Amino acid sequence: SFEDFRADVQLTFENAMKYNEEQTVVHDMAKVLKKKFDLDYNKMLMSLDEDHAENSSGEVSVPLLVPGEVPVQLQIARIVAV
Repeated sequence: SFEDFRADVQLTFENAMKYNEEQTVVHDMAKVLKKKFDLDYNKMLMSLDEDHAENSSGEVSVPLLVPGEVPVQLQIARIVAV
């Protein structure tokens, strides 16, 4: 589920901050990426909620890809893969 995914990603960042001292690169990057993930994840959820509200037929809509623009889902996947 989305919530399981979010919890796993959050745990990764929390562990990175817990097991690496403050002022280290790993700790600082985990803090930055955690904030970025939270913002982008919430944007993605809001986008999904809007799509669901507009589409009462139960069908799932897929956003069009705009050349040069990276979808939020791929941005999250890139952050997670780092």
